[in-house]
Amino acid sequence: MPVLNQFVLYALLCGAGLFIAIWAWQRDVGISWWVSVGAAVLVIWRVFPDPTPAKTLGDIFGNLSLVILKALLGVAWLAGSAAVHFLVKDRR
Repeated sequence: MPVLNQFVLYALLCGAGLFIAIWAWQRDVGISWWVSVGAAVLVIWRVFPDPTPAKTLGDIFGNLSLVILKALLGVAWLAGSAAVHFLVKDRR
């Protein structure tokens, strides 16, 4: 479980860091959201393993846990972006 917590923390920090970097460069939250969502999808889709064809019930649960993990990392990434958005939304 500690490894899962680290990955969630890293996803949160990546989302926040990317959002603030793009916002500081462009000063537009719309562009920052598009870049952050696009990067989250690409990183989570390409870096973490995909489910494999299941032969047993254990394989099915393993695949389900991979899909849940990917969704959790996506939520953490976007939560980091949302937290930064809340802090910078009225600053230009």
